[in-house]
Amino acid sequence: MIRSSVIFQVACLLAITWLNAGKTSAQINQLASLSPDDRIIWLCNSNWDKDTTTQVQIDSIRQLARQLNDERLYWYTTVQKIAIRATAQRIAKKTVTAYANADALMETSPVESVRGGYYFMQGQFYLYEEKNFTKAFRLLFRVRNIFEKVGYANLPDAVIYLSRLGEDYYWFEDYRNAIHYLELAAKYPCDRIRQHASQ
Repeated sequence: MIRSSVIFQVACLLAITWLNAGKTSAQINQLASLSPDDRIIWLCNSNWDKDTTTQVQIDSIRQLARQLNDERLYWYTTVQKIAIRATAQRIAKKTVTAYANADALMETSPVESVRGGYYFMQGQFYLYEEKNFTKAFRLLFRVRNIFEKVGYANLPDAVIYLSRLGEDYYWFEDYRNAIHYLELAAKYPCDRIRQHASQ
């Protein structure tokens, strides 16, 4: 009786895993039917865990991006992989080397807006996790320059960057710049970005 119960539990676990894998695969394949901007929005709205399943999902999206010749999607998922690696290192209480190790790689990205997103994530890390304000603001000024050159209207996830920059300035009691960035953020739609508040 116990043995059949264990076999049943294992079978159920395998079935659930298989169904979830199929669901995830179908979601990733659905990306091909979306516009390039909507693919980025889809990624922003995805929950990325810090496990190997997520790494496999991201690798699948990167393969799809190559098939679609979508450089922005490919490099955006590269940034996600780096961020997940950095978070895993931080959770394991290890020295976070993911960003420093990825700098040279990200410099090769032909997509300037994605390089800006990478420096943004790295700047947020140094600002809030490492409390290295000099390095953080050097990176965030670089981000601002990149995004102003690219144009916020050309960033489907501009509201995330602008509102976070507003929050950063607010945190440092620079209310003039906080208001500036939050007003800019208000010009861009956030109704399609579900995860923004929790990131």
